[in-house]
Amino acid sequence: MHEYYSVQRFREAYAGMVPRMRDWTQWPMVELGYKLFPPRQKRGAGRPKVTRIRGFLEPGRKTVRCKRCHGPGHFAKTCKLAEASDEDSSDATPKKR
Repeated sequence: MHEYYSVQRFREAYAGMVPRMRDWTQWPMVELGYKLFPPRQKRGAGRPKVTRIRGFLEPGRKTVRCKRCHGPGHFAKTCKLAEASDEDSSDATPKKR
């Protein structure tokens, strides 16, 4: 390993005192040769959102209802009660969609 990365060199680099700067008025003035402006604000692509997305526990959020059993919190696709009733009537003719 190179001696540049040694602990001794690290201590030598930070042995001297670094003068403190109280605030930005002590910063050195540098002439760049050109004027530097802040970036221009651009509008995002697409239609802007009208309302924010509400949190899970925030009031006013709609709850999902099942179309089969009308229970809250799940869809007809994942309904457990509807599966039990479907197994009982397995010899019934399938419904047309």
